[in-house]
Parts: sequence; structure tokens; C-alpha cells
Amino acid sequence: MEKRFIADELIKVANVLDEMGLTKEANSVDRIARKIIVSENPSGWDINNSEDAKYVSERTGNYYKDIERYKSLYSAGYKQEASNLYNSVVNAWFNNPYSDLQKKKFKLQAERIRSDIDSGIVDINEEVNKGRKFSLNEYLVKAGITDYYGKLLPAIQDKQTLRNLWLNKLPEYFPQYFDNSNHNPRKRKQLSDTFNMLAMGLPEKYTPKK
Repeated sequence: MEKRFIADELIKVANVLDEMGLTKEANSVDRIARKIIVSENPSGWDINNSEDAKYVSERTGNYYKDIERYKSLYSAGYKQEASNLYNSVVNAWFNNPYSDLQKKKFKLQAERIRSDIDSGIVDINEEVNKGRKFSLNEYLVKAGITDYYGKLLPAIQDKQTLRNLWLNKLPEYFPQYFDNSNHNPRKRKQLSDTFNMLAMGLPEKYTPKK
């Protein structure tokens, strides 16, 4: 059985436990799921010195690993190494596995990471069920927009579908950012940047091949 499937199922169990008010048990299951995820797609790198930073700054060719490496380097204060990785993904031409679309997406996501960290926002978090917090990524999973690794679900083939889910599902979790007020513009921008990143490369409306 694939690790990803196991992790996804554990996350579902954790969410059900949360809804039942069993916060302690939900946290325990959630920690197991995160360990499985990290073992398959390492993120949140523990960078303790320049040698660690040098290693993490090497491009892997896997988009999701490289963006997590970039985030870890920048948040740990190794901005030069983060810049080296960024340039290797976005600007290097020799043996670069990334398409122009992936480069554009990496630019946008890296910009959001820098902006969030520099302004003190790690992620949008909401307190629920006696203090347990969910990240924005977990809300995207709950809304049926991405999987736990941040990838759009296969059913989302165009911007129209993504926009409909975004406007109909996420307000349930973030009503204060979808009304007409100017409530916390930085977090509203974070949501907007995330939508633009996910929508990049999608057609406005999907037309099945005949």
C-alpha cells in the first residue's frame, strides 16, 4: 500500500476525531501522518549549519521538494543559499528539468514565501476544536481543492472549476477574508496569491478531447 494513500486515510481519521471533539487523539494520528509524508517527500528541513544549507540548496528536479527546500532555507535565514536554489530552478538553462510554466509558478510561490516570512506570516491558521490549528494547506484539502502535498486534484481541469470551489468552499473556513471588508489585507493577499499560483497554466474552461 502506498505511503501517500496511508497518510491521506490517516488525515481523514484525524479530521473525524476532531469533529468528535477528540483533539488529543486527532493530534496523535495527525503526527503519524506527517511523519509518513515527510518520509516520502522531505520538507521542513532541519538546517543547523552552512554545510546543511549547501546540501539543501542543491536542485533535485522535483518541484515540490525544491520549493520546500527553498522555504526551509529562507526561513532558517540562509537567504544566499535560498537564492542559489531559486536561480538554479528559474534561471539556469543547462540540464534544467523545469518547463517555463513551472519556472513561472516557482517564481510566484517563492515570492509568496519571502513575503510571508518577512512579514511574520508563516501560514493562515485558525483555532478550532479547543485550540488545534489547521494550516491553509489542510483547508485546501478539506475543500477538495488539493491533496495533502499541495497538488491540485485531478478533477480540477480548468480555472472555472477551481474558482467555483474556491468561492463556495473556502468561505466556510475564512468568512472574514471573503466579505467586503478590509480585514487583514496581508492574509487576504496570501489567499489571492495562492489561488493565482494554483490557477497558473489552467485553461479558463476545460474542453475534453474528442
